[in-house]
Amino acid sequence: MSVFTKLYFVVALVSFLLVVFTLRKAKPLHTFTAMFFVLHTLVAEHPIIHMIWQLGLTLLALSLGTLDTSLGQYGLALFMLSWLGKLFLLTQSAAAGSVLHQALLKGLGSDYRQRIPADRLAVLNQAVTADHLLKPFSFKRDNVTVQKDICYGDEKYGNRNLLDIYSTTQTTNTPRPVLLSVHGGGWIMGTKGHDAQPLLHHMASLGWVCVAINYRLSPKATFPEHIIDVKRAIMWVKQNIHEYGGDPEFVAIVGGSAGGHLSSLAVVSANKKEWQPGFESVDTSLQAGVHNYGVYSFVSEGAESFVKQSEKLFTRHIFKQSRQDNPLLWEQASPDSYINAALGKTLPPMFFIHGSHDTTVPPDFSRQFFERLKDAKHRALVYAELPYAKHGYDVTQSLRGGQALDAVAEFLEWSYARYKNQVVADSSIESIPSNNS
Repeated sequence: MSVFTKLYFVVALVSFLLVVFTLRKAKPLHTFTAMFFVLHTLVAEHPIIHMIWQLGLTLLALSLGTLDTSLGQYGLALFMLSWLGKLFLLTQSAAAGSVLHQALLKGLGSDYRQRIPADRLAVLNQAVTADHLLKPFSFKRDNVTVQKDICYGDEKYGNRNLLDIYSTTQTTNTPRPVLLSVHGGGWIMGTKGHDAQPLLHHMASLGWVCVAINYRLSPKATFPEHIIDVKRAIMWVKQNIHEYGGDPEFVAIVGGSAGGHLSSLAVVSANKKEWQPGFESVDTSLQAGVHNYGVYSFVSEGAESFVKQSEKLFTRHIFKQSRQDNPLLWEQASPDSYINAALGKTLPPMFFIHGSHDTTVPPDFSRQFFERLKDAKHRALVYAELPYAKHGYDVTQSLRGGQALDAVAEFLEWSYARYKNQVVADSSIESIPSNNS
């Protein structure tokens, strides 16, 4: 039996197992998460690419006579079963567009698209084309430039206090809305140049000024240093983004995973003085938020299982104190702990997206936070749970990721139009003479 025959069977077996684990709704942080995280995410988001090279491998096996052997035939059977699973995953990816659209209709109203100016609605074209699908890691757009490594904070923190700015090459005298991106990585890893690349390039191509930041990481950094850096970056944006064509009056924020935690925390804890050392009086409020598969509580009943399995990470590396030793710190780090304080206040629009098959951070976090936020005043709130999507579904250019980009672009454009209309309304009210005049 040839080495190639054995290799063909092993590859087929691995392909089959990856599909099984991708389809399986496993418990959070199960044994295989670390091993299969990257591979099964790529399988879930790029099934066609996998099928193409596997079909090529099978044709080679046919030409070499591998399929005449029993082991080769077993391999072919495993491949065929995995292809059926990949075709099913492809149908679920295609269904994401409908799920996202229905979520926007429910959260923003049936006429939400009509509230986006016609000229802006016209440019909201398909974010990911067939060409992008064949080049999932090629994010560049012809009309987008990137200015890298601009310092927004303290130079002693080196590259952890740097940011990149993505903007269109097209010029205009009108200030552009701003999108600030906070990367993920479990609070201990990650960089501004890795997360949200499809979104940043796409929104910049649509005319937005996009800012991607680094922030201090654990174990060297201790919470709340992570969120302090995020708020310092917000301050920098509001004070400097006009020099790059941005509108400092409208700053939206986006984040995924740990970035989803920090982005949502930045929204609900706006102007929290304890987290703005040296810039306590600066307004760090935000005008919209998009939060992907984030952690929104460390203290609620729904978080117990996740926190227990990640106790070493939080106690030793991030908070560096157990929940028993410092319950207030754990509570303050939880975005959902600010909901009661937010009730009665006007909060910005927020869009939560989570995969139904996320085995790293369970979708219960997003679902429960969304439900609890519904009572906030004048809330434009959207929640979409994408079928069979995994953690990090949006990191590459995929069919599902592209539909999510389109939905996020519509949400952000709607939020900006809503803000601009409110500014006009407020200006009209201020221009009305008082009875005493």
